[in-house]
Amino acid sequence: MLGGFVQFILTFVDTAFLGHIGELQLNAAGNAGLVYITFFLVAQGLSEGLQIITARRIGAGNHLALRNLFWNAFFLLIALALLAYILVAWFSSPLLTYVTADSELKVAIEGFLKIRSVGYFFAIAQLTLIGFYSGIAQTKILATSTTVMASVNLVFDYLLIHGIWLFPEMGLNGAALASVIAEACALLYCISYVRRDKRVMDWIGFTGFKLVKEEIKKLVQLSLPIMGQRFLAMISWTIFFFLIEKIGRHELAISQLIRSLYFLAFIPIMGFGTTTKTYVSNYMAQHKFELVPQAIKYLTKVSLVIIVLLIHGYLLYPQAIIGILTNDGTLIKDTAPVLQLVFFEALVFMAATVIFNAIAGVGDTRWAFIIENLCITIYIFTAYYITVVNPQPILIVWCMEFVYFGLLLIGSLLYFRFKNWRAIQI
Repeated sequence: MLGGFVQFILTFVDTAFLGHIGELQLNAAGNAGLVYITFFLVAQGLSEGLQIITARRIGAGNHLALRNLFWNAFFLLIALALLAYILVAWFSSPLLTYVTADSELKVAIEGFLKIRSVGYFFAIAQLTLIGFYSGIAQTKILATSTTVMASVNLVFDYLLIHGIWLFPEMGLNGAALASVIAEACALLYCISYVRRDKRVMDWIGFTGFKLVKEEIKKLVQLSLPIMGQRFLAMISWTIFFFLIEKIGRHELAISQLIRSLYFLAFIPIMGFGTTTKTYVSNYMAQHKFELVPQAIKYLTKVSLVIIVLLIHGYLLYPQAIIGILTNDGTLIKDTAPVLQLVFFEALVFMAATVIFNAIAGVGDTRWAFIIENLCITIYIFTAYYITVVNPQPILIVWCMEFVYFGLLLIGSLLYFRFKNWRAIQI
């Protein structure tokens, strides 16, 4: 999930700038960002498959298999980047006609996506490195590359949105271009980082690899359920926001601010999810099955403490935090109670994520897909009812997160209670 965190950082920075311009720009960048991230997370599913197999090979001491594994994954991800670009840049416009009631918002989203979709080539290529380094439990490259990307995005958002110095004033589209530039810079940094990492260079190099049909097949078989899982999870949230747009522009603006602040909670949530997956996969490779439940319990407890420390402000001083993203007093006031609700939802989210990622860690991605698919189906139908059939206040609408994460938590607990996960082989 660490690749998704990178995209959430870009979204947060964009929101911080556009939230001070107007609700239209805020809503356009928000919904367009959801479309972009939806297809990005499909590619991330393949990266997570790479992470799981890498951890398994490392746990088994099979370092010689890493080079072909890495490069086979890289070429598959580049193919996915091209497909994502074509779908978003060329085919998103007809779909927006059906899902967006606001014609002004539709035009703004289209313009944003034309530019933003170029970033797939840089962001998805970087996923290969993120997946590999996560598999060997070394995530420093993510922290440093994210710092580079966020810094570049911050600077170019300021220059391109407002037209500072020699740069044109591009407004909303300036935010899209700034994100693409930031992703390109982050990829260049990652390449330079890897070239200085002697151990990893010995494992993956830049030469001496070959396409191995069996390796590709194994990677795709493991990753497909995760890819479907990521797509369904994100498309459900994307649908959720397009449904909120039908309630009103103000309600959508509230939700865009909440979304950006929700993404901050994803930092520890994604980190612990990835850590759980790596440790569980490693223990499975070493046949230390008794350590798997212990690791899950320990990581769940620690993760809950960290999430409370990180986002306690959502509950205690929400208006001060929202004020970072917008100077609209009415918007701040109306968003505050929803942000307080999010604090409690994030606790359920954290516990569910740790236990759910353990299922992928044991290698049973098919059952992980089934569980999430059931949760998403219930989530979407319920969301449709309370936004379209029987519209509710925005605070009630956001209670939907309890439904989804609560079901995910229960489903994951039932899996470890009744399934023979110790017998899973990959």
